[in-house]
Amino acid sequence: MTKVLFSFLLVMSIVTFNPAFAKQNTDWQLSEDGLGPIKIGMTVAQAEKAAQQKLALEPLGGLGVPVTEACRFAKFKTGPKDISLMLNNRKIVRIDVKNPEIKTTQGAHLGSTTQEIKKLYKGQTTVQPNKYVATQETVTVTPKEKTNSRLIFFGNDKNIIDMISAGRLPEVEYVEGCG
Repeated sequence: MTKVLFSFLLVMSIVTFNPAFAKQNTDWQLSEDGLGPIKIGMTVAQAEKAAQQKLALEPLGGLGVPVTEACRFAKFKTGPKDISLMLNNRKIVRIDVKNPEIKTTQGAHLGSTTQEIKKLYKGQTTVQPNKYVATQETVTVTPKEKTNSRLIFFGNDKNIIDMISAGRLPEVEYVEGCG
């Protein structure tokens, strides 16, 4: 009995204090270049190695669009949750975040307001109305040093951020899945 208990405690301490498990956690930060160890432009295999876990490929390309290698979505099998990766020919081109625990490198997160985003990214933002609801703001951040990548913050009816997308053009600006 003592050996079983000791073995259990040993395994639990390895799992609890193993940095590989901590890496999969919500302390990953989002930027226009990626999320934590996952970078825009990585292949599925590279992303799985960086995240130390497998990705689950979605059966549809978004909003009922048939699967093609040109556009497909994937999610982490074990976490973090509420994150979707858009793939183009098995390379990551966009990351969509609906996880309230994920923050950008500047501290923005779901629940931030569009006004806070404009302050955090002063001089780098453009604001447009949502494609479907004119009272909702979409704030696009164009990094000073990068011209082919963006962060896009989607505000709800109260202009509180409820989704963030990061990635390369043109895919990061697609409104409905793959188009």
